[in-house]
Amino acid sequence: MGGGEAVLTSSLQLFVQSHLKEVVPHALDSISLTKIRQFSRRSARYMSAYELGLSGKAAVFAVKRYRSYRRVPETVLEEFGNM
Repeated sequence: MGGGEAVLTSSLQLFVQSHLKEVVPHALDSISLTKIRQFSRRSARYMSAYELGLSGKAAVFAVKRYRSYRRVPETVLEEFGNM
């Protein structure tokens, strides 16, 4: 973890809905909106890579290579075909 993310609990507990209603807003407030957006974009690129049929190391490579894109382009399949 880094950059302000909070550790909610150090031990395993059974979370009930009433407890979660108290804890979740505090947890979300402890994370910056920028970090949430970065995670969302990166997750979307992984989903795009998996939808194209990439798996494992190929998906990781494609996500890193196309990090400035909103999704992994279909041309990435051609790149892996030539490797």
